[in-house]
Amino acid sequence: MVSNIVLNYIPFRNSLYFMSTGKENFSTKFNIICTVCFQVACCSVSIVFPSVSNVLAIFGGIASVNIVYIVPLFCYLKLRHENDPLTSMKNVSAIIYFGIMCLIGWGSSIGTVLMMFGSDTSAFLYCQVN
Repeated sequence: MVSNIVLNYIPFRNSLYFMSTGKENFSTKFNIICTVCFQVACCSVSIVFPSVSNVLAIFGGIASVNIVYIVPLFCYLKLRHENDPLTSMKNVSAIIYFGIMCLIGWGSSIGTVLMMFGSDTSAFLYCQVN
């Protein structure tokens, strides 16, 4: 973190500024505002969720689903033969399979969020605790 501030190289901030304005060089004012917002957001998350394991479980669940299921499906569909339509049986079955796997993964992240906020669900199949 310290080296990022000294070097003034924070890829997320640079990408955010470029996507919102279309410019690559940003002002000192934007740099200070963005840095303060990121610091406040990080401090707020650490105060609200003192246990890092829950936060990492949520982010890991969301990111891993995208990396493990969505990216390979997208590549598979892009690399299909030109005469093979998207609605062919093998493409539809891949979409359904990876769609179900994504729902399971995202459901796990939602279950973690519910358990963090004290919902009466158990970790196994998110059933009501008797």
